[in-house]
Amino acid sequence: MTSLYFDITHQRKSYQTLNLLMGSWTVDQVSQWLSKNGFGKYIRRFKDENIDGEALMKLTDNQIEYLLSVSNQDGSGKKPTLKTKRIFKAELEVWKTTFEYEKNKREKRADKAKVPTDLKEVSKVTNIDTHQQQIMPSEPVPSIFASSSSTDTKNKIYKQDLAASSVDISKKLDKTTSDIKTCSTAYYIKSMDINLKFFKNELFCSSLIEYISNTYDVKCYISSEDQKKKNIGIQIQLTGVQNSIGNAYNDLQSLFETVNTKIFNNEVIDEKVIYWSKNLYCDSDITVIQKIFDKQKLFTVWRKTDILSGYYVVHYFTKTDVFSVSENYINQIIYKEILYIQDIIIPEFENIQKNFRKKIEQFITKKKQEQQRLETYTIIYCIYPGQTELKISFFGQNFLVKRAARQLKYLINQNQLTTFTTEFTLTQRNYLLDNCVHQLENIEHEYKDDNVKIRIRENQLYVPHYLKIKIQQRINNLIDQQYPITFQYIGNDSILTNNEKLQLEEIAGQFKCQIDKIDLQTKKEIITLPKITNTSTSKSTPKLIIKQSKEFYYSLSISKKTLISNSTIELHLVNDLTAPKADITIVSMITNDIEDNSKLNDNNLHNKKDIDKNVKLFYSLPDWSKVNNDQNDTDFKNSIKTFISNSLRDISILSINKEIIITFSTDGWENYLNKKRLAEEIINEIKVQLETSKLSNFHWRILFIFNDKQIDLYNQFLQKILLLTMKINHYEQFFYPISSM
Repeated sequence: MTSLYFDITHQRKSYQTLNLLMGSWTVDQVSQWLSKNGFGKYIRRFKDENIDGEALMKLTDNQIEYLLSVSNQDGSGKKPTLKTKRIFKAELEVWKTTFEYEKNKREKRADKAKVPTDLKEVSKVTNIDTHQQQIMPSEPVPSIFASSSSTDTKNKIYKQDLAASSVDISKKLDKTTSDIKTCSTAYYIKSMDINLKFFKNELFCSSLIEYISNTYDVKCYISSEDQKKKNIGIQIQLTGVQNSIGNAYNDLQSLFETVNTKIFNNEVIDEKVIYWSKNLYCDSDITVIQKIFDKQKLFTVWRKTDILSGYYVVHYFTKTDVFSVSENYINQIIYKEILYIQDIIIPEFENIQKNFRKKIEQFITKKKQEQQRLETYTIIYCIYPGQTELKISFFGQNFLVKRAARQLKYLINQNQLTTFTTEFTLTQRNYLLDNCVHQLENIEHEYKDDNVKIRIRENQLYVPHYLKIKIQQRINNLIDQQYPITFQYIGNDSILTNNEKLQLEEIAGQFKCQIDKIDLQTKKEIITLPKITNTSTSKSTPKLIIKQSKEFYYSLSISKKTLISNSTIELHLVNDLTAPKADITIVSMITNDIEDNSKLNDNNLHNKKDIDKNVKLFYSLPDWSKVNNDQNDTDFKNSIKTFISNSLRDISILSINKEIIITFSTDGWENYLNKKRLAEEIINEIKVQLETSKLSNFHWRILFIFNDKQIDLYNQFLQKILLLTMKINHYEQFFYPISSM
């Protein structure tokens, strides 16, 4: 297939080979052009119809289709494919562009040669002296456009006499009189010239005026906006010193001669833009692209070779740093800043719910208003009667297109009807069908514009996503409220027999209730029970009852526990399976030398870095044989205080989490003669420390583990714990498993 990539250098050489303008081609030269571009089989028909260069340039779509048709053997005609017509029209457009380019270039060269001779002196130097004089304002210069004669049409230089003005000679003593004469001329761009479209960009006009003024010290005036809108051409009026005007004029002519043209028809490097050509059907695409480049302050002119399926064409400057832009940079803007998201589909658009249609129409209206305000993206859609699906596309600036597409998809997702399965039980569904049919119909009627359907028998809801939770809540409110009934008893979980379940259901049925489910849970709770003792008020209590009470209370399954601030102190025997695994273990070292381990160090810390495993801390206690049994022994009291305070302080430093389990190892404590005092001092000091502000926020479980040889010591600690937990005399508190049903 012939490449459609437009190379302006190659086209110019081909043009020079033909040595004629396209409009002057003969029929044979048209045949030569057809053969060169892969349309040789149509030469006979073009010759039969006497198609020369002028006729070729004026062909309409219907005429092109007729000329590219072929006759079958049976005499019937076969129309050309869309691809054949598109390729032919693209090639023809390339040559038309070349024709206009070469024609304008020749005219500009002819005009350029006349600049020095046609530029007239229009003001004289008067009142020359050494005093500074102001330049008198000249009379307004009327715009001069092409006359009806061919000579005036080709001449782009127009003159106008200006009023005489004075010049400050004191600043220009080194210049001759001819150098400071004020002159005026005009550079004219015809109405059919592609360069005219650059002036629709206000930034380009202001930049051009500033460039001419700063570079050549020449005043530049561009035709009014009314003249631009009338599309009758543009006149650029230049006023200043003669030499400067000539240089500015030549620069303008050179600038517009270097306008390059790029046609996006290369299947390899222009894939994205060619996709737009084939799939983007929109009358505002050129406006959007133009605005995006204008906002980037890039001076370009965009158009299409055909309104519907033509190739995109860009004209841009290649000379003068202020206005030039490279083809690579144009491609970067196209691939990074422009996006086309095609066909976001709303199925069954004709039958969608009224509220959904209303929201879609509001969305489209909002986006059209935004499109008019920003001009850098467009929404593409078509709504017509009997429409099975609505397709909405977006084209334009990348982030605007992505945002609009995301909003539309969310709107569709929230409002599109979807089938949801409810979680109602069979009993609940039967209740709704027996008692709430009228209320369910009212809910459907209330949301009729959303096409809500409630299918209780199928356990399904047919609703938009945004109404799902609301409709479910409305139905839940129709179901009778359920009241849980809880029974508690001391002991572990038990299993209900079938007979017991039947009895419970009969009881519920008597009160017009039903049992949905039965849960059994067990957790340890604090229990307060009376303590049986041999007092004057309980002489009649049998000894067997007292014995059983003590056995129950001292049973190994009961966890002795008391609460201090947010922490607890628990007592466990070594074979108690309910005792949890410790995070930190405090090990006491019986020694004669009592030191104040006031700082955490390697001597009293084992496995410090591995916090996830059990950490052991070592602290000193006085040798039991050296302890005085005197209750007023302050040394022993201080040693216990140091032991407990240092232990808890270091634990608070090591605690990553505030909830940890701490175990005190009691090995060797049974050797102390005064076990009661040992228990009191340790428990009291722990209580004091836990109630301080530094430790009150920690949630610690502090455990004391006793072996079989420490029963007496265990009882002393137990008595101290009981004193802390006892609310009323003769009542005991302890934690025990409680089952709930």
